[in-house]
Amino acid sequence: MKWLLLYLALLPLLAGCISDFTPEVKGVDSILVVDGMITNGESVFLLSRSVGINELLRDKEVITNAVMYVDRSDGEIFDAKHEGEGAYCINTGDLVPDLEYRLCFSIGERRYQSSFLKPVQTVEIDSLSFRKEGWRAPVVIYVTSNGGKESPIYYRWSYRETWEVKALLKATHYYENGKLTESDLRTPYNSYYCWGRDSSKSLLLGTTKELMENIISNKKLYEVPCTDDKVSILYHV
Repeated sequence: MKWLLLYLALLPLLAGCISDFTPEVKGVDSILVVDGMITNGESVFLLSRSVGINELLRDKEVITNAVMYVDRSDGEIFDAKHEGEGAYCINTGDLVPDLEYRLCFSIGERRYQSSFLKPVQTVEIDSLSFRKEGWRAPVVIYVTSNGGKESPIYYRWSYRETWEVKALLKATHYYENGKLTESDLRTPYNSYYCWGRDSSKSLLLGTTKELMENIISNKKLYEVPCTDDKVSILYHV
């Protein structure tokens, strides 16, 4: 009973230690942020301006009026296309190992460019796996890569995900050109089966600097909550 009384007496003290904290960070807003990398095939770059640590990213921080391209050391130019919300897509095809590439873009009269760099052969992913510990537990995605002695020890991953959703009600007929037509769910024109798409929004980094071997083993990349509709039917990453 003495232990119980002591425990109850400490509760008010513990509750009194919790208070709001507002960090005093200045000078980090309106900084130009470029997120992306030049890769084989399609490269995606996100342009925006930073906001204060206590603020949310708004539409005005997303840069949509930039002119962007990738410049190759032999003079080849690969133009970017703005896909919306500050995302610029560039199709460079297969990168040539012996040539150098750099990113160039302008916003108004200001011009920016990165240094010329040769492509680095990235490590193949050995396995992509998932784990779910319980009924209410999230689905956790893991990755494994074996870099070897000659490969870089720093890693960055990105992903794209697609999932199936269904409408709450099934439409059996629809009007087309004033005519009532029966809906065929086996065609892509049905309004019952739908697909959602998204991509990684955070930096997924890893390193084997402190390890004896250049092996990333079952590293947790991200998790999908069990309450998310993404994993209710079909999910692909």
